[in-house]
This record gives sequence, C-alpha cells and structure tokens, in this order.
Amino acid sequence: SFKLPPGFKAEVWATGMPGVRAMARGAGGKIYAGTRGIGRVYEITDGGAQRTSRVVVDKLTQPAGVAVAPNGALYVMAIDKVLRFDGIEANPGVAPVDMTAAFKLPKEQHHNWKYIAFGPDGYLYIGVGDGGSGNDPPNNAQNKNVLLGKLLRIDVNSTAGSLPYGIPLSNPFRGAIEGRDEILAY
Repeated sequence: SFKLPPGFKAEVWATGMPGVRAMARGAGGKIYAGTRGIGRVYEITDGGAQRTSRVVVDKLTQPAGVAVAPNGALYVMAIDKVLRFDGIEANPGVAPVDMTAAFKLPKEQHHNWKYIAFGPDGYLYIGVGDGGSGNDPPNNAQNKNVLLGKLLRIDVNSTAGSLPYGIPLSNPFRGAIEGRDEILAY
C-alpha cells in the first residue's frame, strides 16, 4: 500500500498486463504499454467503465520504450529492436516497420534500456543505456562515435541519407563535427 496526500485517491485503472514499465497515449485515447520481463507491448482501450487490452507485439527483449508520434505512429524500442507502427490507432493490424539496422544496437541486456518520448518540438528523444556492465568498461558513454550511453534526438518526419529518420539542425554533432549526428547529449 502507499500513502496519498489528503484529497488524492488511487484506483486500479487496468489489469492483466504484467510487467508494464512505460506507457504512451495516442491521439485517439488508446494507451500503449511496454513491458520488461515478458517482452510485450499492449494496446489498452478505455471503454469508460471497462478497459480492454490486446497484444500489439510480443517476443521482444524488454520493450519498455514506447512513444506515439504526433502523426499517430507508435514507436517501440526494445533492447535489440526498434519498430514503428504507422497509424496503429486507425489500423490495429498494421505491420511494423523494422528500423533496427539504423541504430546498430547491441544484444546485451545489461545497462541497455531505452526510454523514448516525443518532445514539444516533435522530435523523438531516446535515452540509451551504455550497454556495458558496472562502470562502463568499454567507455561507450564517453565515446561520441557510438550511440550507447547517450541522449539521442531524431526527426521522424524526415530522412537523412540511408537513415529512416532525419537529424535536427540543432543537434550538436550534426554534420562535419566528430560524433554521431543523432547525439544530443553525452
């Protein structure tokens, strides 16, 4: 149990989705929930007095990163996979677009979580773990040429060369400066 300040109340909003770690809300009101241990992303529909859920995708490794773009696309980031579901609220059966190759993610689970969210500027912000064990032995977090251990920012409404996303003009390592263009902070 937990203690709430006076005037606040808590209720169980939805059940039957073990391991949920992060949620994102679509423009149409559906909630997308990423899990840790069971490798699923759920879609929750609020029917007023009752909520229903369905599995959007499963058999992923810790897909805790979920975010819905202003254009309605659902982005899912797992330890070793990045998926985009275009227009999922209007088309629940849409096949995912696999964006994994663009990110070159390691398969190691230790220190490799991803948290994602869209900012008010419409860009996708991605917090990526360093991929190493304690104290980051490969020094990924200090290496500007790898995406691990960084805060990334990408433009999902454009592309850059062979990448399935664009690079915001104000990213500090964009262009000829040493370091990956996607890095916002390290």
